[in-house]
Amino acid sequence: AEVPGEQAYVPVQKADVPVQLLTIAASKGWLIKSDDVKNAYLQGEQIDREVYMEPPVEARRPGMVWLLRKAVYGMNDAGRRWYFKVEKVLTSLGCKKSLYDHCLFSYRVGGELAGIILLWVDDIFYAGNQQFQKQVMTKVAEEFLVGKTEEGAFTYIGLNIKSTSDGITLDQIDYIKDRLEPAVLKGGDNSRPLDKEEMTLLRRQTGKINWAASQTRPDLSYTVVELSTKFKNGSLEDLKKTNKAITRLTSTPTKLLFPKITGGLKIVVYSDAAFQNLPDQISSGRGHIVMLAGHGGRGAPLGWASNKVRRVVSSTVAAEALSLQMALSHAVYLRAVLAETLGVDELAIPIHSYIDSNNLHQAINSTKFVEDKRLRLDIAQIQECVAEQKITVRWVGAADMIADCLTKRGVKADALLDVITSGFLPREDEKKKGGEDERRVV
Repeated sequence: AEVPGEQAYVPVQKADVPVQLLTIAASKGWLIKSDDVKNAYLQGEQIDREVYMEPPVEARRPGMVWLLRKAVYGMNDAGRRWYFKVEKVLTSLGCKKSLYDHCLFSYRVGGELAGIILLWVDDIFYAGNQQFQKQVMTKVAEEFLVGKTEEGAFTYIGLNIKSTSDGITLDQIDYIKDRLEPAVLKGGDNSRPLDKEEMTLLRRQTGKINWAASQTRPDLSYTVVELSTKFKNGSLEDLKKTNKAITRLTSTPTKLLFPKITGGLKIVVYSDAAFQNLPDQISSGRGHIVMLAGHGGRGAPLGWASNKVRRVVSSTVAAEALSLQMALSHAVYLRAVLAETLGVDELAIPIHSYIDSNNLHQAINSTKFVEDKRLRLDIAQIQECVAEQKITVRWVGAADMIADCLTKRGVKADALLDVITSGFLPREDEKKKGGEDERRVV
């Protein structure tokens, strides 16, 4: 019989790691491929305990049970055993597991990156040169029973991935078209409370919108934040907001572009916040986007976030400070994964962050302490991070803050969408507004 307490944890890739695979592959000119492993769990490591099961009907005999050698679907550790097996195979072939995401592996030849692999449940996504294909992936296909191999253009869990002459595109156009449609609503005043059935509908529709917002449509991220605050006391107006968001998704098909990025690499971050603007009129919204930039202004989105500032604050500058903390933490993490994969020193990839709060910018660059003691600690943490992590904090005008749509309602997302669909970052020299704001905090 199965042991209830058997450990079931299996590594799952972080949401922003797949885009690093796309970014590196596009920059190296590698073709993205996907192998579907048939009955992956049945190809996992042998189990180290006795587990018996009743055979299926067609093989059943009186008084007979099966002693399992491998974990089967439904067992607590089936996915875990599969991961152990594929990890063992990849490392035996010379691949190195990432310290930051155990689903990410890299392969080097002579110290140079030759290939990258991402485990995605029972699918293996990879890209690399011919030597990587011959020395690693050909042998992986010999070790496991692999079904269909797709390359160049394919779809996985609603994500369309396609190699083009300008790089690699990522979109959810088909998912949005097939899975998202405005709901038929009951009548009543906008302030009418939702009944139980309507509350379930609100959660379901918000979840669908969130899947698009978290993968390819950051322009809908703040809408998800607002709707998520209404899961206990939603009104008809909130359901109408889901319909409006879905209409926006279906009427504005969007493809993210990961272009070929060359030259000296840098991370670019835009961080913003809005003071006490969430529906409870106490909490503050915040958001950021992290991008990889190279020569000629080419850039690719590495990740974004839109959520509530982690504590109630008493000023706009405090909200901006906490937002910047989260943005820099995200940027430092993504840089660490990227540097590890490329085999370079983290600090060789500088981080340029942009905020539109002049008060926060001055506080970071000043030796004068702010009055708010708790805010003083937050700013000190930012200053320490900046000083140690090769980070600059720069000020831009509100009109140039492309993360603005991640923090508040009704803000046009054209500037943000233009960046992530064109593969070109905003020109930094248009954002500087004077050389004095370019200082690096040390």
